[in-house]
Amino acid sequence: MQGWYWDYPKTIDGNNWADTITAKAAELGEAGITHLWLPPLSRASFGSGSNGYDPKDLYDLGEYGLGATGYGTRADVDASITALNNAGIKAVADVVYNHRDGGDAEQNTAVEGWIENFNCTKRNSGDNPFPSDRVRYIIPIGGSTGNGATTFYIKVRSRSGHPDFHNYEYKFYAQTNTVGYQGMPEQTETEPNGGGDCGQGNTAVSLGVDYIANVDSDYNCGSGCGIDEFALNISASDYNAAGDSIYIYLNNTGGYSDHDIVGIWNGTMDIQSQVIYQTYTDFTNMPSGQGSMNYLNFKPNGNPTQLAGDWDAMLFFYDYDQDVLSTKEGLRDWSQWLDSDINSGGPDSDKAAIIAINFAGEPLEAE
Repeated sequence: MQGWYWDYPKTIDGNNWADTITAKAAELGEAGITHLWLPPLSRASFGSGSNGYDPKDLYDLGEYGLGATGYGTRADVDASITALNNAGIKAVADVVYNHRDGGDAEQNTAVEGWIENFNCTKRNSGDNPFPSDRVRYIIPIGGSTGNGATTFYIKVRSRSGHPDFHNYEYKFYAQTNTVGYQGMPEQTETEPNGGGDCGQGNTAVSLGVDYIANVDSDYNCGSGCGIDEFALNISASDYNAAGDSIYIYLNNTGGYSDHDIVGIWNGTMDIQSQVIYQTYTDFTNMPSGQGSMNYLNFKPNGNPTQLAGDWDAMLFFYDYDQDVLSTKEGLRDWSQWLDSDINSGGPDSDKAAIIAINFAGEPLEAE
């Protein structure tokens, strides 16, 4: 029996679904229920209001000083499962083998390579761009970086120029550790804004403000301009002179396109090669101290993929690469822990989103 529903009352609203299960356990047992499917129990990136399908710390079930998950605290989890067992009911844990979210930011050279090398040939072969809301760009500034107070001319364009991505809308946003979100209304790019490379003007932008832009349609598979140039003026008071970062986000507002930073002029030279591509895939310092992973456990990581189709499309958050041994072993160990440590009945992989065929039978196999 399914022991929850999508919008079940969460602890963030003062409720406790684990207590509800505990209170109903005897009644469910008397009704002849033998197995009860529970929602994902691990700490989620969206906190105690989450249904759990954005797993962050796999081994945190509402403990480590961080309070309850959407389901309850670790003590609540244990109490609900004990009550179910006492009523002759086996708890079945819903586990998410497809993706993970909420890690620390880390440099990701594999994603950088995927984005920078995306072209029309790859698109025509069925490849998808990397989702724009799962990467951020960093320009080092201050300290020994050689970058300081100046106007940075940031050039954004479709990497491939494929017609599939023409006119896609995205937001340009930049901030530093010193100047964050300013709470101002969204602004709109000023077209044409291809900058000097295209014989056009540009769009002046400020830190902490969203700017709506569109992927230009005058760049076609390597031919044309297609640049949106954003002129970002940085003064000495906008960053820490000892060392800081300009964080740039280029999130799509609808479907994903392959736009990228293709150049940055700092008044002296093009510093695009200094840009650091980051993803939130560093799970090496979770409060539980377990379930360690990094970007090599997720697609793309250099292994064959198209980020497309039932197996490879990045539908949610960061997709595991289940062909990587450490990924496979990590998910198996977590499954075995759920089965033994909290006495659940093992994973309900039918509800674990899309998982690779060669992985589906392995989570509870012995080493």
